[in-house]
Amino acid sequence: MSSLNIDIVSNADEVIQLISARLENINIKELTALQASTIMGEMRKRIHVHGKDSNDAQIGTYTPAYMKVRTGLYKDAKPAKKGVKSAGIYSKGANNGVQRAKYQRGSDTKVILSLTRQMEADMVIVPFENGCGIGYTNETNFKKSQYNEKTYRKNIFNLTKKEREFVFEIGQSYIDDKLK
Repeated sequence: MSSLNIDIVSNADEVIQLISARLENINIKELTALQASTIMGEMRKRIHVHGKDSNDAQIGTYTPAYMKVRTGLYKDAKPAKKGVKSAGIYSKGANNGVQRAKYQRGSDTKVILSLTRQMEADMVIVPFENGCGIGYTNETNFKKSQYNEKTYRKNIFNLTKKEREFVFEIGQSYIDDKLK
């Protein structure tokens, strides 16, 4: 039996150096800002329109008492063709005699964590040391998010499985572009 001498030539070192150089072009803040800005709208819609938690299940159901606040349909409310003309006045407590606010939200009892729309309007991209995330610009809305997760005993503001997959796809696409 004879032995063959084969010389193998490889450019592996050059390829590794090229890939390493291109990976240095990846800006983590830019990448995470892209991921956060892309997914934030989906997250906002899931929570504040569809009323879904991070497991894609219904957050909860509003109580009949809270539904009066949302719809303005109190006993002394003045009806209109659509909703209420006046939600009436407070008859007890510190606000006795004061006009009630007219939120005129729908009669669906599904929790959507939205009454004045302030909370969803306040959801923003939040920069931090090693990237960006999604959060609130004011402490009150952050506290509301924590309160609602505790009240409904659910993770609401985490990403769903589908949202996490989408974030991964965005990251993969970003890295692929930088490696070209």
